[in-house]
Amino acid sequence: MRIVAFVAAGLLVSFASAQSVSPRLASVIPPDTVLIYSINLERYADSALQLFYPMAGASVGYCPGKLRQIITVERMPNAGGGKLTILRGGSLASACMSTDESSETALIPPPKLTVLETGTAITGDQDTVRSALERWQQQAGPVDGDLAAEVRRISETYDNWLIAIRPLHAMAEDQLSMSHRSYRSQFADVVQEVRAGVRLGKIIEVEAEVEMKTAEDATAAAGLGRWLRGLLQTRWGPEAALAEVAENLGVKATGNMVSLAFTLDSAKVQELAEEWRAREEALTQGGGDEQPAN
Repeated sequence: MRIVAFVAAGLLVSFASAQSVSPRLASVIPPDTVLIYSINLERYADSALQLFYPMAGASVGYCPGKLRQIITVERMPNAGGGKLTILRGGSLASACMSTDESSETALIPPPKLTVLETGTAITGDQDTVRSALERWQQQAGPVDGDLAAEVRRISETYDNWLIAIRPLHAMAEDQLSMSHRSYRSQFADVVQEVRAGVRLGKIIEVEAEVEMKTAEDATAAAGLGRWLRGLLQTRWGPEAALAEVAENLGVKATGNMVSLAFTLDSAKVQELAEEWRAREEALTQGGGDEQPAN
């Protein structure tokens, strides 16, 4: 999925204060979660990265301009692949329930929201929402204490963040029973968990931790990490362009953990975005079908 590429491209938004997740809010996270990511929408319209990764479509029907944060939770495919979206905003309960419901120009119907408290609501498939609401009302605490602790820590540390559990496993799950797939299965289990976050300002700081299965796996991955920018530039797209201005790339292995960090100068990102848009406009006006050069 697009948001997972380049350490969750949607994480790279303009600066806004971190929106921490309370223990009670963490209780609505399903125990079979495989991916959870948070996007702080405040001041996003002023970000140069809006030109690379527009978020307008993500907020359709969600009260654009009123939301502060969207937290998306995806469950294991074998659990039905349900998704839960947590919406946070000061006027969420009073405004979003009526937004677009009577609008004749709305592109899609607004989602059905379940309000937990003023400024916090959830939406998703029926079973996932019902279970989340029950956990919220019971105030029994998170089902998965370890995951909830990780969510709370990372939400207090970063403006935007992501946690992915066994991210490669879903890619191979449907083919594990097929012949000639033994190595694919081994590869799918190499990455146990990915945690990533950003701190933003004039200098955007991107940090990630990748928990590997063994220390040997971590050492091998860290050795390949120095080629990350080159790997991104083997494909056309925003990630390839941003890799050109990424600075201070550092990768190291400690035990079975690989740590990666780099920075992006906001001014350089702005210039790059303008150059990118100019190339695309020139190609469009020229009637060409070539892809913009990275």
